[in-house]
Amino acid sequence: MISFIKCPNPVYSPSYLDCSTCINGGSALETYTYAKIIDEDTKVSDLMELCSVEMISLLPDEKAFENKDNNNISCVEIHRQLAYGFELFLYYNSSLRIHQDTNNHFAIAS
Repeated sequence: MISFIKCPNPVYSPSYLDCSTCINGGSALETYTYAKIIDEDTKVSDLMELCSVEMISLLPDEKAFENKDNNNISCVEIHRQLAYGFELFLYYNSSLRIHQDTNNHFAIAS
């Protein structure tokens, strides 16, 4: 997974990829935007002070980033991965019931 994080101050950490110029159209607009790869070792305490998570997304090929720190990842590479998309599989179990409400929300019950 990848998270996009906004911070009021610059972050000097190798695990944060500066995407301010990619996302904010070339000007920082008083905020800094970073991308951070989330793996099984990521903790909430890894989030820098005063920063907020704006979005979290799945990546189709997380292994492409497995042996890289964020210094070796480009915004273009992240964009390419996100544009590719990903597949979701649903395995249906006949003992489960799927309910749809009037707002098109689904719930699964056994």
